Amino acid sequence: MPPERKSVYEKDEELFRTKCIIEERERIIDELLAENVDLRIIQKVTKFYKSGIIKRKIKLLEKQLEIEQKKEIEHS
Repeated sequence: MPPERKSVYEKDEELFRTKCIIEERERIIDELLAENVDLRIIQKVTKFYKSGIIKRKIKLLEKQLEIEQKKEIEHS
């Protein structure tokens, strides 16, 4: 039976908080876009451009965790 899988967020609390911040930021951006607020204003107010970098980092860490878990399963 494979070992219980931990999500990347269980391993890294700071990453989990970052994910929550990104999700909240995206929700706010969606609301602003629904109100037809200019995207340039949204970018200035929310630092929207940085969230893409953080998302890519989260995906990379998730992929690394997945690879680690596959290796653990293979070695057990």
